[in-house]
Amino acid sequence: MTSCDASFCQVAAAQREAAAGFRDVAAVLEQQRAAAEEAAAGARQDVRNLHLELVRQFHVQQVRDPQPGGSVYDSARRADMRQRRYLDRQLSRSSLAADCKVF
Repeated sequence: MTSCDASFCQVAAAQREAAAGFRDVAAVLEQQRAAAEEAAAGARQDVRNLHLELVRQFHVQQVRDPQPGGSVYDSARRADMRQRRYLDRQLSRSSLAADCKVF
């Protein structure tokens, strides 16, 4: 074997080792990708289950304790109307008092 053949053999061996190393890295990356996809699928399923549970609980609450006015928006609207009536009464009283002072 000549020195050229020996260096060729060394280069070929180094290339085989590098190729084996790349295959190992590729296999590890593939395993990590598969694990990440599995975790993402599990997370999607968990979110879907949580959403369904929230909808179920909301429905049970609406059936068990129905609001006489309907929704939260209706109660906010009623509170706003009470506040406006109160302010109207206050304004009417102050206007009446001012009208009485004019005479």
